[in-house]
Amino acid sequence: KLQEFRRLLPGVSFDDWIKIQGFLVGVFNPDGTQPVLVISGRQGSGKSKTAEMVRNLVDANQVPIRTMPRKIDELFVAAENSHLLAFDNLSHLTAEQSDAIAQISSGGGMTKRKLYSDTDEVAITTRQPMMLNGITDVVDRADLDERSLHVELDVMDPKERRLDSEIKETYEEMRPRLLGS
Repeated sequence: KLQEFRRLLPGVSFDDWIKIQGFLVGVFNPDGTQPVLVISGRQGSGKSKTAEMVRNLVDANQVPIRTMPRKIDELFVAAENSHLLAFDNLSHLTAEQSDAIAQISSGGGMTKRKLYSDTDEVAITTRQPMMLNGITDVVDRADLDERSLHVELDVMDPKERRLDSEIKETYEEMRPRLLGS
């Protein structure tokens, strides 16, 4: 059944398709470190659409792919409120963002002062998978790299390009079968 899904991803090589399938299995593993799927490729390779469809398969959301929060506490809040986060169009990660993503992947936490309080704290502990996409591979720190699966998409042949509405219709029709498989 997942082969149906692959037909919607023409820029994905065979080896990278294996990594995406491994990522999907890892997302549903309740134990251990959660995977980080890093999707890179030139403009026109379908990075955002690939991330959107993978995310919607696992964790349908009104905002399937989003921008990276500037503050680390906002990243932890986003992770706490999603099963799978997907960040779009990244050109780089700060050291703090990279460390926080690695922490969230393996089950990290953060605390901050509770609003309207001098001494109370709010603690967030979470362990979630993530997807990052950008033209270049944005992972350059070892802690995050060891938790990541790297996929580089090829630019799609213009003959293989399809209208967004056509892809969405086909995807929505097959999505229940894909999740079951």
